[in-house]
Amino acid sequence: MPAEPVRPSHLLELGHRHIAYLGGLANHHFRPMHATAVGVLADAGLPLPPPWDAQARTLTVRAGKESGQDLLAGARRPSAVFCADDRLALGLLQALHESNLRASDDLAVVGFGDSPHATVATVPLTTVRRPLSEVRRRAVPLLSSGCCASRTHGS
Repeated sequence: MPAEPVRPSHLLELGHRHIAYLGGLANHHFRPMHATAVGVLADAGLPLPPPWDAQARTLTVRAGKESGQDLLAGARRPSAVFCADDRLALGLLQALHESNLRASDDLAVVGFGDSPHATVATVPLTTVRRPLSEVRRRAVPLLSSGCCASRTHGS
C-alpha cells in the first residue's frame, strides 16, 4: 500500500521541478506507489522522463547505489529523487558521496519505509513512515476471511 500521502508532493512543496523516481523492478508492491508518484508529477505539469524513472534490479543498498550512479551520470541530473525504499535511498546517498556531491545541497533524497538504518546513516535520510496501522487495519479482515489460505505446490 502506498504511503498517505506519497511524498513526491513534499519535494514539489520545496520547489523541486526536476524529480526522479527510484523504485523496484515491476514489483507489484511498488506499482501503486509508482503510479501515484507519476500522477503527482503529472498533476504538477512535470513529466517523468525515462532516464529519471529508474527501476533497481533488487531492493538493496548496492542496487540503489548502482541506480544512483546511473542517474548521476546522465546528461541532465535531477534536483531530487523519491526512492520507493530506504535501502535504495541509502545506496543513492553512497553514490552521491562517491561523486563528491552532497545530499540536500546537490540532490534532495527522500526514502520510504522509515527503516532503522535511515536513522543511523552518515547523512540523515528524509524518509516516509510506512502506514503500519493502516496496513494492519486492512490486513486483519482479509486474513480472517481466508483470502490467503495456504496452498501446496502443484495445486
